[in-house]
Amino acid sequence: MALGDAVAAFNPVYGHGMSTAARGALALDANLRRLGPGPGLAPAAQRAVVAAVDDAWVLATQQDICYPECRYDVVDPRIVNRGASGRNLMDLVGLAALREPVVSAATIRVNTLSAPLTSLEGADVVAALRRPADRPLLTGPPLTDEERAILAAHG
Repeated sequence: MALGDAVAAFNPVYGHGMSTAARGALALDANLRRLGPGPGLAPAAQRAVVAAVDDAWVLATQQDICYPECRYDVVDPRIVNRGASGRNLMDLVGLAALREPVVSAATIRVNTLSAPLTSLEGADVVAALRRPADRPLLTGPPLTDEERAILAAHG
């Protein structure tokens, strides 16, 4: 059985390596409990391990192909068909996450692998993306006068 970095190794900047290794171990455990040792365990468990790291893989590769001069050879349509419209959508989600608590919470859950990537397509997130922004973009940290005074005293 392949687990952890033997299945998928990630850029450490994403912080997904240990999480995906743990998810893979849980998938293996679930299959061991369901099937027990014997014929059929290895292929079923390996498919489950791969499924457990898939969202992290898609998140990482979709981001990595945006690096200038990046070359890739991949056939997965979730990655190669991303194109400019996909980048624009993720930019929109990222900006909305700064102002919309629903989008922010969904983005955090996805990026921490606590929720599936598809949760960004949930009705509440889509509704928040369609709503006009009710909060302006921040131009600096939203500090109170008291917090600014503390910083000034220690700065």
